[in-house]
Amino acid sequence: FEDRKMSSRLRCSAHKLNIEVGRHSNIPRDERSCDFCAPVRSIIEDESHLLSDCPVGESHRKRMLSLLQELHCNKDLSLDSVGIGKITPNSDENHAITEEQLSKHIQIVTRAIKCMYKMSLKCKKAG
Repeated sequence: FEDRKMSSRLRCSAHKLNIEVGRHSNIPRDERSCDFCAPVRSIIEDESHLLSDCPVGESHRKRMLSLLQELHCNKDLSLDSVGIGKITPNSDENHAITEEQLSKHIQIVTRAIKCMYKMSLKCKKAG
């Protein structure tokens, strides 16, 4: 339940990333930088940045991709192809994904999302 809750928060923009915190504080969009990346580069802290670029989530991203490659018989996966809506069961026998695999896929992705988000909150508190 906690994994789905965190994933839903990100999808609904009900989170504490600077893209939303800044919006509620009337901070211009281009000034809503990632707290973790700001000393090196100015990049907006939004959902996409957290899930695909931010170094704070690197270990969770690598673990997620490793688990997904294992689940999908070591197919070459990238962040573009692991989106929850991008891999679905189909009738092509060479690429068929069972409902059980899809369920496991979603579980892996949502758990990684939760971990990355929690790491980002810890960095905010520490900073």
